[in-house]
Amino acid sequence: MNKDLTEIIFVLDKSGSMGVIREDTIGGFNTFIQDQKELPGDCIFTMATFNTRYDKDLEGALMESVNKLDNATYRPGGGTALLDAVGKTINDVVARHSTLGDEVPGKVILVVLTDGEENSSTEFSDKSDVAKMVKTQEDAGWEIIFLGADIDAWGDGRSMGFSKMKSMDKMDMKRNMSKMSNYTASYRGAEMAYVGNSHLDKTFDMSDDELAKEMEELKNKK
Repeated sequence: MNKDLTEIIFVLDKSGSMGVIREDTIGGFNTFIQDQKELPGDCIFTMATFNTRYDKDLEGALMESVNKLDNATYRPGGGTALLDAVGKTINDVVARHSTLGDEVPGKVILVVLTDGEENSSTEFSDKSDVAKMVKTQEDAGWEIIFLGADIDAWGDGRSMGFSKMKSMDKMDMKRNMSKMSNYTASYRGAEMAYVGNSHLDKTFDMSDDELAKEMEELKNKK
């Protein structure tokens, strides 16, 4: 295991209902990526997007090589294959890690962001199966976050096995992405894993000035 390497895994909803916040989602995601590039420490990035189908967009890419989203690469439409997205992403990453030997990332954070309930999965139809997969990876040390935009994150996330969840205002997506970026940055620099939802709640309650100050400190941390 490479204790100096972090892998960020981002599973992003691109169903039709995300169309009304397309520009904010693109802008917020790009800020997230830029923040992570400017932080100290080695980092790789995996990304999956989903609507009616699941797409693996990036797999273990060097953080500095990750491109920004734009209107050509983020085109919302279709349904919400949420279970497939989570299940396939976990399976794909676990399979890749099994081939890495000593280069398995010492820290892994998986972020799932959706604004809708499951309605389109074909491979994973049972929430309890996905819940077991989530629990297995949490027990293995992964930091796994479920972000629900204008949905009951606690209800939906808990039914899929997530222990860390946050409901957020869909129409404030850009700012919420910034908060998630701060949390991810903090996790990358933390000495110990976060326990419970308290640090996530604290980050999402921060003001814009507090977020900016903390991010600057994290970027300058040696």
